[in-house]
Amino acid sequence: MRLTPEQMRRVVHAVSVGRDPTPPPVARVARKSARAARKPDGAPLLAKEHAHWWTAPNVVGLCFAPKVRNGRVDDLALQVLVRLKRPRHRVPERRRIPEFVRVDGLGLRGRVPTDVREVGTPWLESFISDARPVLPGFNISHRRGGSGTLGCAVRALDTGELLGLSCAHVLGNFGLGAPGDRVLAPSEEEARDHGGLAAARFGTLVRMGPLVPGREQAPSNVDAATVRPDSPELLGTSIAVLNVEPTVQRDDVPLCLPVRLVGSTSEQVSGTVAALHLTIGLPYPTADGGTQLLWFTDQLGVTSCTNPGDSGALVLDDTGAAVGLHQAAIEGLSVCTPIRRVLDSVGCTLPSA
Repeated sequence: MRLTPEQMRRVVHAVSVGRDPTPPPVARVARKSARAARKPDGAPLLAKEHAHWWTAPNVVGLCFAPKVRNGRVDDLALQVLVRLKRPRHRVPERRRIPEFVRVDGLGLRGRVPTDVREVGTPWLESFISDARPVLPGFNISHRRGGSGTLGCAVRALDTGELLGLSCAHVLGNFGLGAPGDRVLAPSEEEARDHGGLAAARFGTLVRMGPLVPGREQAPSNVDAATVRPDSPELLGTSIAVLNVEPTVQRDDVPLCLPVRLVGSTSEQVSGTVAALHLTIGLPYPTADGGTQLLWFTDQLGVTSCTNPGDSGALVLDDTGAAVGLHQAAIEGLSVCTPIRRVLDSVGCTLPSA
């Protein structure tokens, strides 16, 4: 069956977190109450039906992407991302992924084919120019680690000031930091070879998007943060190498859209959008030194083009419009958060908006 982009999003949310993000409107039925006029939300039932395989430790994500059959690209399928792909007969029966998912409970007719893709274990792309101003694309980090890339300059909705944008795991010590924490450019590790920590002082952490454990928190989690430079002239607005100042955001992101970014490790790279409405679980450090999975929905998958240290880079289309913020990677895909979700989570807009 063919689905619209919004219907694809509804299916992914229903299976992965048990919610319908855009339920159909209440029908107008004469002489019937609103409760009787609307069918119960089928998303929780769909999630319960498929929890036996979706919650398996080997499953790390879910999205819509083209299905590859016998070496040929076929129609879109509900693609299940797994650490290790095994022959079906070697998977316990209760953990087997069905060949189709019925979506009648969402008010849709028919069934959606599934596809299984091996991607390994996901990782955050955060490794560790002392030049000023610090340009988007340059290396940056929280004082205690989480090195990555400055994405772009943004304008705070509440104060109107220009701030720097990147991932929370870059600027906010994997979400463990607090507003006012010191932010360095370059990162602490790199600063030792570029004039020391004093020369790397850049600004302070302002705000982070929500990062809360639990699969049910996936729709609201956003790995984004802003930094206030110690003085306005320390923050550049033009992306290094590309010499582009992003002023427009793009919300309609189709498959096969060509994109590019500048990361502090890879410099300028390009790819194409290869997966839509991606739900993914990613490993984040905890305060006690352990690791926990944080889940995210509505991500974009771009053909693999990044390396550790590129987290936080702004993803652009060929016209220079902002598409998303690069966050992490799995085997074969770079994971990005749509730019509107990023900006909303930190209360900002692009400078000219």
